Amino acid sequence: MIGLRTVGSTEAQFGHRGVPSRRGFRMSIEYPYKVRDPIHGLIRLSQLEWDVINSMPFQRLRRIRQLAFADLVYPGAHHTRFEHVLGTMHVAGRIISRLAREQNAQITDPDIVLVRMAALLHDIGHGPFSHVSEYLFEKFATTKKPPQIKREKIHEQITLSIFEHNDELRQLISTMLPELRNLLLSTGSRDYHRDIVSSNLDADKMDYLLRDGYYAGVRYGQYDIDQMIESFRIRATGSETYLMIDESGLFAFEQLVLAKHHMTQQVYAHRVRVITDAMIVRGLSLAGEDDPEIKKLYEFSDSAEYVEQYMTFDDQTLIDAILRCNSDKAKEIFSRLRQRRLYKELLVLPLTDRVIPDAVVLARLMNLTDEHRRDLEAEVAESLGCQPWQVIVHSKNIRNPAYPTQQGLDPEEPLVIDREGNAKRVSDFDEAVIAKFPSLERVHIIAPMDRSVGETKHSVAPDRRRLAGQIKGLVIDYIRKV
Repeated sequence: MIGLRTVGSTEAQFGHRGVPSRRGFRMSIEYPYKVRDPIHGLIRLSQLEWDVINSMPFQRLRRIRQLAFADLVYPGAHHTRFEHVLGTMHVAGRIISRLAREQNAQITDPDIVLVRMAALLHDIGHGPFSHVSEYLFEKFATTKKPPQIKREKIHEQITLSIFEHNDELRQLISTMLPELRNLLLSTGSRDYHRDIVSSNLDADKMDYLLRDGYYAGVRYGQYDIDQMIESFRIRATGSETYLMIDESGLFAFEQLVLAKHHMTQQVYAHRVRVITDAMIVRGLSLAGEDDPEIKKLYEFSDSAEYVEQYMTFDDQTLIDAILRCNSDKAKEIFSRLRQRRLYKELLVLPLTDRVIPDAVVLARLMNLTDEHRRDLEAEVAESLGCQPWQVIVHSKNIRNPAYPTQQGLDPEEPLVIDREGNAKRVSDFDEAVIAKFPSLERVHIIAPMDRSVGETKHSVAPDRRRLAGQIKGLVIDYIRKV
């Protein structure tokens, strides 16, 4: 990062307020453009931001929905990655501008320019159906994919590849490209710039909770964004800088975590949303196995050829490609999605010792291999009288970012500065309710339950509770044998 790796003592490097010094390097920022946003009101844009927004890679985000097929249960949820990244840039700008006022001259205009641009571009690598695509990158990964890239971070690597190989965008951001790469790739030492864009306190989360709740027509995503922004502080530890919150913002942060929890339960992990996401993944997997064009989309390669092909795909172009691909199974699934003839959730199995007291079975269910999933799908399919590819064993984790997972300072856990100036975990505050809620993992069994399946034994209104009990017994019996 610019100016963060200076030479000298910690005190000289970070100053008495505990943030990097950027003296002598200033630039004037003007925001001649503005767009009206339903969440944040007027969002102002610099000339560079305006030019980036009007580039081809950025305009593609207009055609990638934020919540995939969530509109099948929340009809208003048609919003896209395009407006989300505008909102994220706006929130990130508010955060760093507030920090600049708090830290006086320690944060300068180049910091603000860099953080806003990183927030604006942080999702440009997302594929069709947003996060759903990440499962396919893992499935079809080749040796060209660096082994250290996690599934949920692959869109960050694609973002950097777009920076390098798309001439239009690279020319616009060439002067800040090294800093953007360091900031957007979630590796290395802690840096408050990166924390603003990607962390458990980030502008990304602060925008999408408000935005997704608004478009879904629910109020679960509400929290006090103004108090959150007012409470942000920077703390230095050695050569690293952390974005933290002042104790005055503890309850605003608690609101945010509760908002994420409630939005996950009611929107992101809604029964219909889980079903549609699982159907998308299964349909794309089947299409990729039979159609080289679709498979190639998910075989990431850091090359100009790959980026050029990737930029041609959005939600609708991929749907069109699947509906004309070589896989009848994939076409069947996506035709059902278009017509809202959805699979049914036959069993939801919370992975807790209360529901599954057998510790060995519980541990195995928490670490299901692909082979075990396929075997389970085949056994469930046989009991239902359908085909194995029509049964989906899907695991989903609902994570509480404030829950303490280890002693000491967890790099991923938000930290709070108390009234004495000490950095503490949220869980150290007795009044913080959200720190008491652990993460929760569930296994979902999903399959078609209508006459179109043909030989399905339960095609006519089965006793769903009895069927769920039978499938649970089948799952437990299988896991005990493996």
